[in-house]
Amino acid sequence: MRTTTRRAVWSMYGLCLVMLTYACRNEDAEPLKPFSFDALKNLHLPNAKVSAPPPVNVTPSTITESARASQLRAALASAQSGTVDGIIPQAAGDMANALSSTGATPTGFSSSFSPAVLSALTSTGALPAGLQGTVNALIASPSLQPYLIAYTFPQVNGQFVYPTTTSVVGPGTVSVIAPPIVVFPINYTGDACFKRANDAFDSAINNLENERKNQVATADATYSSAKSAAEGDVQGCLSGNLSKYSGLIATARQNLNATIGNLNGARLTIGDTNYNLLTALAYTIYSQQVQAYFNLQLADINTCSITSTLKVASAKFARDTDVNSINDAFNTTVKQAQVIALGLYDACHNQGSGS
Repeated sequence: MRTTTRRAVWSMYGLCLVMLTYACRNEDAEPLKPFSFDALKNLHLPNAKVSAPPPVNVTPSTITESARASQLRAALASAQSGTVDGIIPQAAGDMANALSSTGATPTGFSSSFSPAVLSALTSTGALPAGLQGTVNALIASPSLQPYLIAYTFPQVNGQFVYPTTTSVVGPGTVSVIAPPIVVFPINYTGDACFKRANDAFDSAINNLENERKNQVATADATYSSAKSAAEGDVQGCLSGNLSKYSGLIATARQNLNATIGNLNGARLTIGDTNYNLLTALAYTIYSQQVQAYFNLQLADINTCSITSTLKVASAKFARDTDVNSINDAFNTTVKQAQVIALGLYDACHNQGSGS
């Protein structure tokens, strides 16, 4: 029996030396009672521990639609019949307050939303730089906050994922995996009792190695299954988010078109001042919504990949942890087998073998 490992060397020479020593029979030794080789036969590895991967917890992004904006859309629809709800002058006044700090006029701001600009905004979320600056100032105005959607970015394991986030802190790795002791059979052909002890040891080690390989194979299969599942979830996650935000942007555009149509129909009822201010507000609301949707879409798509990567890393951590435990148990059991084998050599010697 010859064993090697990077942490410790279990050489065949030690056991060979024992056999050679015992070959010089001690004539005065008192014979022992009959002994058994069953102790080696009964050696087995403990059941492998199955570690649960460190959890990957995802907190989805959230979107809260504006109740005030919904109320305003309904009021504008009713205004065509001559009913002017109090929210109409209130919203116009709020927009006037917001515009006052930008230097822009309602009509000048609204005219910037040409069909080409609206098309680009709807398809890409982008606005010309100058117009973007005005929109940023407007949506930062406290007076317009009640008309805008509120939203939060997703989180993975408590860490926010933003449109430019590509990774978050994961579960870490198992830095060192304990190597298994490698045992080579000697195929001893000398004294019958020594040979039987040696063969029993070789057989026990072979069985233990097969058990170790089976346990590692199970850990590998569990990891592979988790890895495949995590990687397979990505495409569905991406498709789901693209569909989700495409629908939200389409709904926002429908609301904009309906609002502009209602404003045109109610212009005589609400007056030009309110009309111009609320038209500018409608474009502001739409810009904020669409750009928020594009940012959330990017963040949610990033979350798809990040979540998959972390789940794979967590599964790998669990796999490596379990393989470490398997190899440690194997090495401990091999050492037990060597102790038993040495005891058998001693028993063979004292029973008269090696003469």
